[in-house]
Amino acid sequence: MATTAYNEDMAERVCIVGGGLAGLATAAALAPRGFQVTLLEARPRLGGRAGSFQDGPGGPLLDACQHVGMGCCTNLAHFFRTLGVAHLLQTHKTLYFLTPDRRVSVLQADPLPAPLHLLRSFLGAHYLTGWEKARIAWGLACLRLASENADPPLAEWLRRHGQTPRTVERFWGLVLVSALNESPERMGLKYARKVFLDGFLRHRQGFEVEIPSVPLGRLYGEETSAWLKSHGIKVCLGTGVRRFLIEHDRVAELETRDGQRLQADWYVSAVPFDRLLGLLPGEVVQRPACSANLANLETAPITSVHLWYEEPIMSLPHAVLIGCVGQWLFDRGSSAEGHYLQVVVSASRQFRG
Repeated sequence: MATTAYNEDMAERVCIVGGGLAGLATAAALAPRGFQVTLLEARPRLGGRAGSFQDGPGGPLLDACQHVGMGCCTNLAHFFRTLGVAHLLQTHKTLYFLTPDRRVSVLQADPLPAPLHLLRSFLGAHYLTGWEKARIAWGLACLRLASENADPPLAEWLRRHGQTPRTVERFWGLVLVSALNESPERMGLKYARKVFLDGFLRHRQGFEVEIPSVPLGRLYGEETSAWLKSHGIKVCLGTGVRRFLIEHDRVAELETRDGQRLQADWYVSAVPFDRLLGLLPGEVVQRPACSANLANLETAPITSVHLWYEEPIMSLPHAVLIGCVGQWLFDRGSSAEGHYLQVVVSASRQFRG
């Protein structure tokens, strides 16, 4: 594909605040289109919350929490292809569902068009009764027919469409808590609809899971940094922003924590919403557009439990956990420290003190 030459002195300057996934994706989209990009990150590394830590001096690099993508995450897949790191992801075409009695059901596609490709696996799920499967099938049919813009409380919608506490726990909640890091009681219909339609009903590969084969610190660190450098993106690590300075309802410049002032033609905030409120002047935060939206957003916790065993205790690459506190169990392989497993507990408010 041909690229358009441009004069760097004439290029519009973009300053991106935040070097997490959102900031990196913004930089990857703008730099090849002729923008002069500066990326500011307060931490000494890129990746934001998708990061790793070293387990003691000389210890292994461990991901703070396992991050995965799905086949339906087409923008994420494009991002990885753009950066040339897609080969560092392992695609799991079969998903394993494990109950406390150690029985396993699999979810894998048959050579049928969507949404029939997963029908046989769904019917074979041992953790659901035949009557529960009928209820769930009815709920999915209603979900497909629901308006794209309809957004009643999901829990209420599920009850009105024949779902029981057990089908919510073992099917709807099982998928949605993992996908959205929130409980069905705290989400709307349109988000659930998108997860099920895009992930399971519209495309044969939408449900597949992609797991990084290297630590996130490497994926978003050295691997990504090489691409950023090759595309002329200026990365400033350890450079936190103190505030945006506003003039005539526009950002005029920003001030870093060490007192530097930077100007650009465009500014992109790629920091968490609660951090953004602290960067804006009080008079801007108090405006209805901010106070009614940003100030009312909430976060949901996610917890990762790291386990080491002397010997391997499972033969599966991962397991979706049925009837357990956690939702996923990942086999991270063996090393000198032992056999490493990671349990992910999404929407883990119950662990807060």
